[in-house]
Amino acid sequence: MSSLFKEVDYLRIPYADIKAATNNFDIVNMIGIYHSKNVNYYVYEGELFRSGKRINIIVERILGIQEVQLLEGVSVISRFKHNNIPTFVGFCYDKYLGGYLVSECEFMESLEQILNITPNPSIRKSEYRIRENLTCYHMLQICLGVARALSHIHDCHAIHGSFNSYKIFLDKDFEAKVVGLFENPEYFPLTRYTCYVDPESECLNIFLTPKSDVYSFGVVLIDVFCQQHAADQSWHYLEFPEIPEIEYTHFDDNIRKQMNSKARPFC
Repeated sequence: MSSLFKEVDYLRIPYADIKAATNNFDIVNMIGIYHSKNVNYYVYEGELFRSGKRINIIVERILGIQEVQLLEGVSVISRFKHNNIPTFVGFCYDKYLGGYLVSECEFMESLEQILNITPNPSIRKSEYRIRENLTCYHMLQICLGVARALSHIHDCHAIHGSFNSYKIFLDKDFEAKVVGLFENPEYFPLTRYTCYVDPESECLNIFLTPKSDVYSFGVVLIDVFCQQHAADQSWHYLEFPEIPEIEYTHFDDNIRKQMNSKARPFC
C-alpha cells in the first residue's frame, strides 16, 4: 500500500483546487451522473490553473469508493496515452468527501444524455448538441472511437470493468472519450451489478476480464443504434437480482433510413 501511495503521490491535487475549478460542484457544471449498487458517480466540467496556465478539465467525482481502489485505478489511468481517453491530470481522495479523478479535455457531453436514455433535468443541455443531429455516420464514428479506447486499455493489460453509456463522453466533433476507473484485472473482483456486466462473471462471481468489457461494449452498441436502453434497470435495487434479458427492440427510424442503400451518403 505504501509503495502505491508513493507511486502516484505526485499526481495529487488539493481538494480546494478541484472545488474551485467546478465552482463548488455547481449543478450548472454537471455533465454526467450515474448510480450503481455501491457507488455514486458524477462528472463535472471546469477550469483548473495548472503549470502556469488555465486548462479545461472534467472531474469524475466518485462517492463510496475506497482509497486503495482509487489509487490502484490512478496507477493504471496515468499510463494511458490515447486520443479516445482524456489526458489524466491528477486525483484527490478524502474518506469523507470521496475520490476525484481530473482529466484535461475540451467541451464534453455525456453520450447517455445525448441519446436521451434516461433524461436527467439536473444536467444542462447544450444548445448545439441535440439528438436529431446524430446521423448513422456519427454513430459509427462514436462506436469506432470507443472500440479503439477499449483496445488500448486491454493492450496496456488493464480493463475498464464498469463500462457503459454513462462513461462515454463526446467532444464538439462527436469524438468519443472513455472515462472511468480503469484497473488491473487481478485487483478487480466483480463488485458492480449492472445490465452491462456479462452474465458469466455475474453467475460465477469471478474476476472481470477484457471479455467482460467486450460484452459491455455490445450492450452499448444496442444503446447507440436503438437510441434507447438495452435492458431494464429496475433490477439494480433488488437484493438478489436475476440477470435481465435484453429486450427485443428496433433501430431508430431515422437511423434505419440512413442505413438504407438509397441513403449511403449519410453512412
